[in-house]
Amino acid sequence: MSRFAIYKGNVYPLNVRDGNLRLRSNVKEEGFKELIDIAGNKHNDIFIKQLSEEDVELAFEIEVLVVFKGEEFQLFSSVSPEDNTVKLISFNPEQAKHYDFQIHEPFVFKKEISFDEVEEIIEIRKPILKWEGQPVSKSVIPKESYKAYFELMNK
Repeated sequence: MSRFAIYKGNVYPLNVRDGNLRLRSNVKEEGFKELIDIAGNKHNDIFIKQLSEEDVELAFEIEVLVVFKGEEFQLFSSVSPEDNTVKLISFNPEQAKHYDFQIHEPFVFKKEISFDEVEEIIEIRKPILKWEGQPVSKSVIPKESYKAYFELMNK
């Protein structure tokens, strides 16, 4: 699951460490600084901003489910929007065998399918941190928006 936060009306990828929230952006914005990695390398295409929970409007995790042949599968972490494919994951050996999944590691199976084989994409937003008790929201991504959706998720 990927984590995000809403800050000043915009949605940003979120990293939480030791109670601190760190937003990420690919665009230089006010208050964001260039990322300096562990090795000391400066990244002029990744910008971060440290915040506390009080500074953001909402923090949440996104789980993406893909409906393939009438069944829901979790989305494997890698998506290829340029190839129009997605990778599905299953932990159920019988289901994996039935749908011709390949063994990724013990009890983990994956399968790559084209966007044309995707029947539906469901995005589930689960509030986290101090918002954890708030309602979970579900939305269905329209078929014509699959590629744009995955490109956005990969940023």
